[in-house]
Formats: sequence, structure tokens, C-alpha cells
Amino acid sequence: NGVHWVAWFITIFSQTTLVMIAVTLILHYGNVLMHSNAFLIFLIFEIYALSSISLAFLVSVFYSKAKIAAACSGIIYLLTYVPCMYISIREDLAQDTIPRWAKMLASLLSTSAFGMGAKYIAFYENIGTGIQFDNIRYSPVEGDRFTCFETVLFMLLDTILHLLLMWYIENVYPGTYGIPKKWYFPFTASYWTGESYVQPNWLKKLKKTRLFNWYICKKHHMSYQFNWSSASISQITGDSNRNESMMDVHWGNVPNENVLLGYFEPDEQVNQQTVGVRLLNLTKIFDKKKCAVQNLSLDLYEGEILSFLGHNGAGKTTTMSILTGLIPATSGTATIYDQDINVDMDKIRKNLGWCPQHNVLFEKLTVEEHLLFFSKLKQVQSREMKKMIENMLFDIGLTAKRNAMVSTLSGGMKRKLSVAMAFVGDAKTIILDEPTAGVDPYARRAIWELLIKLKQGRTVLLSSHHMDEADVLGDRIAIISNGQLKCCGTSLFLKTTFGEGYVLTLVKNDPWLSSKDEITSMIVQCIPKAFLKEETRTELQYVLPLKSRHLFPEFFSTLDSRKESLSIKGYGLQDVSLEEVFLKVTEQFKKTPSASAVESQLNTPVETPDLTTTSTITDTSSTTPHIQHNDRVTGTRLYAKQALAIIIKRFIFNYRNMRGLATQILLPAFFITVAMTVALTAPGFADPPSITLSTSMFSRMNSLYTPVSGLNSYKYKNLSQLYSMNANPYDLAETIRYPSGLGSTCLLKSPYMNETKLTFENLTGTTCDSVYNNKYQVGSTQDINWMEMFDNHNVSINRTYELENVFNNTYYSPCTCSKIQSRFVCSSFAKPPSFDLLTNDHILNITKEENEILYYLYTIDNHHLDRYGGLSFGLAQDYIPDDYPINKDSQHLHKLAVKNTARIFTNHKGYHSLPLYINIMSNSILRANLPLEKGLPSAYGITTINHPMNETNNMLSTEFILQGSDVVISVFIIVAMSFVPASFTLFLVYERATKSKHIQYINGLYPLVYW
Repeated sequence: NGVHWVAWFITIFSQTTLVMIAVTLILHYGNVLMHSNAFLIFLIFEIYALSSISLAFLVSVFYSKAKIAAACSGIIYLLTYVPCMYISIREDLAQDTIPRWAKMLASLLSTSAFGMGAKYIAFYENIGTGIQFDNIRYSPVEGDRFTCFETVLFMLLDTILHLLLMWYIENVYPGTYGIPKKWYFPFTASYWTGESYVQPNWLKKLKKTRLFNWYICKKHHMSYQFNWSSASISQITGDSNRNESMMDVHWGNVPNENVLLGYFEPDEQVNQQTVGVRLLNLTKIFDKKKCAVQNLSLDLYEGEILSFLGHNGAGKTTTMSILTGLIPATSGTATIYDQDINVDMDKIRKNLGWCPQHNVLFEKLTVEEHLLFFSKLKQVQSREMKKMIENMLFDIGLTAKRNAMVSTLSGGMKRKLSVAMAFVGDAKTIILDEPTAGVDPYARRAIWELLIKLKQGRTVLLSSHHMDEADVLGDRIAIISNGQLKCCGTSLFLKTTFGEGYVLTLVKNDPWLSSKDEITSMIVQCIPKAFLKEETRTELQYVLPLKSRHLFPEFFSTLDSRKESLSIKGYGLQDVSLEEVFLKVTEQFKKTPSASAVESQLNTPVETPDLTTTSTITDTSSTTPHIQHNDRVTGTRLYAKQALAIIIKRFIFNYRNMRGLATQILLPAFFITVAMTVALTAPGFADPPSITLSTSMFSRMNSLYTPVSGLNSYKYKNLSQLYSMNANPYDLAETIRYPSGLGSTCLLKSPYMNETKLTFENLTGTTCDSVYNNKYQVGSTQDINWMEMFDNHNVSINRTYELENVFNNTYYSPCTCSKIQSRFVCSSFAKPPSFDLLTNDHILNITKEENEILYYLYTIDNHHLDRYGGLSFGLAQDYIPDDYPINKDSQHLHKLAVKNTARIFTNHKGYHSLPLYINIMSNSILRANLPLEKGLPSAYGITTINHPMNETNNMLSTEFILQGSDVVISVFIIVAMSFVPASFTLFLVYERATKSKHIQYINGLYPLVYW
């Protein structure tokens, strides 16, 4: 079915591509995704379209009815979004960290994968950069290891998984129609190479032996017997090579007395004919109860039409459905031109034509387009196609309707078109299931002529309820009853075997003068086994045995000579009709009697009662009471009875349609359960706990980078004078190298320890255990000395000098603004000196940076999720004199203006970054100004705790609504409740569509009672 699926894919993908282009343009130029790469957005949408199409393909293989599939597809689509909705609620509202494996698991559902990808696109758009090819592999969320690129990969993976599952399920469980393959079919060489398994010759010979068939029968608890007295195999077949083959035909679980070999005409010309179709013990059982076809074995020959007769439900359509691969056989098999239907159905269909019982046509295609379409499916050459279509249209008499839509054709014309489609492409095997049903006599004759004309070189199986049609068209006729083959042969053979004889009809000259007894006596004298079949006022009907044909000349001479004396006006002789044969065969085999009983019943004359008696019986045997007008119920009682009848009818319908009842009750409950489950995952409306501010509060994959600048003032004359009242910049910067690091995350337990090796047991802090770096050592030579900031100048605390042209380095390359003016584009960067702290913080020394602000601005993309702040010491306010305040006695004068300052840089994308880095600066000032007698500064620290504002319930509720979770949950509940009225509407619409509602109105049902 690869071509079928590819055609659908091209059609749907072309349509969705146009939609995705329109959506991309609207989002990009409508300033919704103005910063994102439009082509990348389009690619993501296209990949999502691929996954959605493949999901639709996968869902389609589970259903055989389009309406049910359409309804359930929407449900499944909504359900696949539930994991994404759950993750969004937990992340956005409950502030939970969803592990990467959970998101990967949810992404196995393409809708959830796209939902999470769209969320990442929105995050990138919010930060002003948009989704680009260079940032799609990074998450815009701090601490998140899942990315938009992975959602795209998972959508591609979902597409592959959907298609693989669709391919496997369609082959193993094809549904109502189709032949299932073995579960291990992907591991068979025949599936991939297209070569079917060929049985060795020794195995073929073994299967033809009586011993092998006896073993199979015993294995399946069947009988294996032959009525050798009826005829020998060689007599029946006329070919010694088919002796064992005939034994295969007539074994089964049918009792031996019903397998009457005399009811099957020998194949006299088997050597000259090619077997087109061979049925071997074909059996089909539905629901493990109903046996539709039972051990059916039959040969169909090329160049012949086999008329397949049987009453309704006899198994004709089931047999044809098995041969066409529409349904699988329970057991047994069939070969079509030596190709097994269980193995080689794909090859068989290339030369198979089928006209189903009901028209299967495309309403929006013309007659010519139908023939053209099926010709191309059968790979007819283009140069031959036009001529073939012209001839076919002429043969079926639809030349004038070649450009007419099928929807405008009558039922008979549609039937003729269905027959023509079966013959296009020179199919060698033609299966016609009641091809003339609902066709007028003129059209029937045209179809007959077409079949007779095209049967040469083809094997045709024809089922029909018209006995004259089967008689005219059928080279051989097979009659099936209750799934079993009862007889098979030419029309003459069946009439001879099952017919009572020729029917002689005598027309009375004078009903009162003609003597029945005298006429009967004369006929019996000439033909001893003749008998009276029926008598009417004007006619007499006698049955003349077929075996008495040699007596007919003398009999008719006698009849002609005595017509006047017997008061006979005229006579006629009628052959046995096929309808009589069919009725007798099907009736006699209904109760499965013994062989002797069947033969006796078939040969017993049918007794015909006297016309007067028959008429009397007919009048008196009617048991249907005649209802008087006065006995009819009217008024309120009538309304009540009609209402009760309607209620009982609908109760029976629901009782016998448990699936529909389950849909009304279980599906709404299931959807509401899903909605409530998702709703319960939302956090409660309570104030969040307090937060202790530290660098450990930021989730990080590696170290957290913090740039620090030690001295950024250009001119200082006397450092001792400038910093006489506070710690100088060196001391402030040096505190960062202490074991306490940044802030107060890790503090020494004692300020008076003198160990050089620092261990975790010497530290304290609520989050110290989560950030502790066990490789850190006190006084490590690897630590950068802050005095190296001054380019090897011999700086003394008591020396007066000027620092000029020292700060001339840059750690960034020239950058330009991007086209969308939302980010900087830089070529390369130089890495500043750096070292790690005990708390795993990574310090960048940018003291020599010429312009700190440009450094932070240009390097923001390099440290997107690992830099939330920076420190700068030793700044001076230019508008304040260098010697202010000169007078040390003025204790309060220096508070009016501060010459020496420090600067804090913070990234507002990191919550609480501003108070956190103020706390870090405060800890540096504390430790740098701590007296020596207080011990080690790393034992002291300032802890900042952020307590949330009270009464934040409304804010949380508003955020919950803005996230859209309430909307999605409401959709689930609405969909669930919509099943209730929809399920009740189904029955009402069904009655209206089938016109049963109209029939009830015609029979007296009041509309008010109905509703």
C-alpha cells in the first residue's frame, strides 16, 4: 500500500504547507514572532505537520468507518497534549524542575513535543533575541537541559515511529478488510524480496496422498471418507493425474452421505483447460460461531464463466471477499493462477478485477475518469488506454455519459460502470458479485453481451440471483448452501441430475368434456413413469422423466392422433428450469439428510393437490385475524401504547449497542477525570516560603561566572590618604579569595582556626553542602594575587604616584548590532584571568578592562545562563575633589559626599540578583574592615532572606489563568460533556438517514410521541 499512503501524504502535506506558510507570515509580520528567524519557524511548523500527518495515518489503521475515526482522532489529539499541559503547570505555576528524561518521554507524543517547542520559542522572543539557528540548541531557561532543538528531533522521531507502527499494524491487524500477515513478517525474506515460498516437489506429492489427508482430518476432528460405489475417481475426472486432486476436493467435516459424487460433473476437458482459480478446503468462521464457508473446494477454468448460486447468506460474497483479499480465510486456501492468496495477494491483485455487490464509485469523478484512473492503476500503456476506454464505453452503452459525474447517473448506469472497471487493464481473473442487481432488462442484456465477449482468456466468477442469467452466462454452475458446495456442473448436467423431467402442458378444449383420468391413462401407457403435476380449470401439467426421451416420438404421435377424442385443444413441452433445480438442491440439503434419503427425495414426484382443494386450504388456512375498525385503539391509549413501543425499541437498541452506551457514560467520565487530574497538579494558593539569597539559588550546569574589577580609577596621589577611613580596593577584592567566597554561603565554624587544609567539617551554611568544592585549598599558589592587577608596578601603601595608561586591555572584539536590532554580533573574545572559589563560583578578573559597560553588553550571549552579576571596586566620583575631606576632624563632613565608590552589575533575568549582589558587596566590606583581633574574616558574614509579600493568592490565580491551563481544562470538560448529547443525536440522525423515521410516521406514529 506504499503508493496509496504516499499519494495521501503528498495531498495532505501540500495543503498543510500552504497553511504553515500563511501562519508563519502572520506570526512574523504581525509582530508576534518579530525577532525569530522566519525560515526556522517555518521549518519547525513543517516538521510538526509531518508528525501530525503521520499520527493521523497511525490512527486511521485502527478504524474502518470514517465518521468514528474523525471523532476519535480529535479526542486522541487532545489527549496527546496532556503531558505538555502537565509539565507547563508544574514548571510555570508550581516552580518545579521537570527532569530532562520526563520531557523526553512526553516528547514521544508529537503534540506535546510541539507544545514545549512553542514554549521555548516564546521564551526566546520574550528576551528579545528570538529563535535563531545559533541558539536553538540552547535552552533560554536557566537550569533547563532540554532545548527547542530536541523537541524538533523528537517530532522527527515521532514521525518515524508513527509510520513504522502504521506499517506494522496495518499488515498484522488490517481491520475488517484485508489479509493479516504473521507477526514476524518483517523478519521474513519473502516480504522484502517479493519471492514467495515454493514447496518442494516431495512435499507437494505428500500432500496429495490419502494418508496425508487422513492425518489432517484426524488432526482437525474431521471425517475422510468416499462413496466409492457412486463412481471411481478415474471415472469422474477422466485423468489419472487428478485422482488425488479430486480426493482433496471432497474431504471435510461434512458427513460422507452428503458428499454425493454424482452431483459433481466430471471435468471432461481438464487436460485442455488451464485452472485459473482453485479453492482448497476454504473455510471462514465469523466470531468463532458463524461458519459462513465450510471446506469449499472448487476449480475455475480459464475462458469460462462459473455461475455461483446460493440463497442469501449462503457464503457467496464471503467466498469472493476471501479471493479478493478483503477478508482472510479461517483455514484452507485458494490459488489464482498458481499464486496463493495467503502469500501472494499483492501479485494476484495486479491481474484481478472485482465488481463488488454494492457500487464503490467516486461521486465527483466522471465515467471516463473512473476508467482512466483504474487503467492507470492496472499499468495500462498510455497509447492503448484511450482506445480501450472508447471500446469499453461503447460496450456498456455509456458513450454519451462519458463526461457525466457519477452522482448524476442512475443505479443501472453505475452498475454497468462497476462491471466495466473490473475488466479494464486486461485482468485475467474477474470476480463479479451480482453485477446486474438493480439493472433494467435492456442494461442486463448489454452486460451479458459484454461478459460473453470478454470472457476469452479470463477466469470469471459470477454470482447472481437471476437464474436465467446464470443459465445463459454460466459455462458451469455451482450451487452453495450454508457455506457448503452442493453441486457443480453444466446447466444440462444439473437439470438432468436434479430436475423432475420435462413439463407437458395440455390445454383443455372444454373443461367439462376433458377427462383427466383418460388423458392420464393414455400418457402413462406411452411413458410409464410420467405423473400428473398440476391441474387447473383449463390446463393439465404432467412431468415426463428425462430418461424417457426415447419414447417421446411415439408418444407425441399418439397424442396428436387422439387430441380431439381427449378434448385437447393444444399442448406444449417445457424443459426443466434452473430455478427448480436451485430450489430443490437448497431445500433438500437444509436438514443434511442421509445420502439415500436425499436421492429418494430428489427422485420423488411432487404431489400436486387438486385446485379446488388448494383454493379451499388457502382460504381457510389464513390465521391472521381481521381487525375491525371498532377494535382499534385511539386517543390517549393510542398515544401511551405508541410511546411505550418507542421506549422499548430504544431500550433494545441501547442494550444491543453497548459500545454506544459506554460512549455516553464512560467517555465523559474519562475526560473529566483527565481534566481534574491535570487541575489537581496546579499548586495550592498559599504564600511561598522565604528564600535565603546566595549564588547557589541559581541552577547551573557549570560554574557561575562573576566578573570582578579591582581598581578602575585613573589617578590616585596618596592611597593611604584616600583609604584611611575604609578598607582600600585591594582588601575589598581580596576578600573574594577567602574560603567564604561570595556572600555567606559557606562560613568557617571558628574564626581562630590555623589549618592550611580546609575540609567540609570546618564549614557551616544551609546550602554549603550543595556547592562545596573539595579541591579548594587555603593559600593555594594557583590563586591569582590581586597585586598583579597593576602590571608589575611596585605599588606601596605609603607611596604617592600616578597610574596612567594602565587600563588599556579589552576582553571583547568589535561588535555590531544585528539586523533585527535585538542583539550584538561579535567575532571573538579574549578570556580574562580567572580562578575558582570554594563555592564553585568562577571569578573573572576584568580589572584591566578599558570599558566595563561594553564588556558586559557585548558578552551577554556568551554568559546567557551563567552570569547574573558582577562587582567593581575602587571607583572615584570625578566631581568630588581628590583631597575631600582633608580635615580628618570633620567626622560628619565625609557623609555629604563619597569620593570612593563601588559598582554592582546585575542581570534582571535572574530573580533576586540585585539584592544578592548587594549582599555580596556588603560581605566584602564587612570582612575587609574586620579588626585583626576578631580572627579569620571567613567566619563572619551577612545573610539576606527574602520574605514574600502576603496575600499573593490573587496574583497566583491571575498567573494561572494567563497560562491558559484553565482554558485547556475547560476544553476537556466541554468535549466530555458534548459526548452526551452527541450520542443521543446519533440514533435520531440514523433513523432520519435510513428513512425509518418516515416509515414510522406512515404507519401512524404521531410526531409528538416520537419526540
